[in-house]
Amino acid sequence: MATEEMRALPKTTSVEPELPQQQLRLYRDVLELFNSEGIPYSLSGAFALHYHTGIWRNTKDLDLFLAGCDLIDVLRLLKQHGFETEIADDVWLAKIKANGFFVDLISGMNNAALAVEDSWIERSIPCTAVGVPSRVLPVEELIASKAFVASRDRFDGADICHVIYRTEGRLDWERVLALLTKKG
Repeated sequence: MATEEMRALPKTTSVEPELPQQQLRLYRDVLELFNSEGIPYSLSGAFALHYHTGIWRNTKDLDLFLAGCDLIDVLRLLKQHGFETEIADDVWLAKIKANGFFVDLISGMNNAALAVEDSWIERSIPCTAVGVPSRVLPVEELIASKAFVASRDRFDGADICHVIYRTEGRLDWERVLALLTKKG
């Protein structure tokens, strides 16, 4: 296949990407609001990949997982604080938008085969993201969520391999299997 016909692969590195100030401000504002209001959430996406592997990916969004039962109240609170929100997909996705940047609020997978449950948030790990104390998905939930992304527009198999490799054998495979078979 000729080079011009090939789709560019996402760039990864160990160097943190420089995000525009408006993008950082949105991420910080949302995380600080969630923290101050005690909203249970967990980071996923590029930030979780970095936390668990050391690999940075330039990201277009901030992915926050939360239980679906919390979503309506969270959207109402965000609107009260002046955030622009939308439900992008009734099954799994809402968005917070500002200045062309966005935060994804993810409550499950788009095929409805896996829902974010309170246990995902309870098991999350303290971290810092964009200078704000946060929580990140544990590896088992990250692997399960990335396995379901394959039904969308990309395949996150390489991310899964990197995460598994970096666990150095400290992985609860029974938890992963339970999540993937809807028993967790």
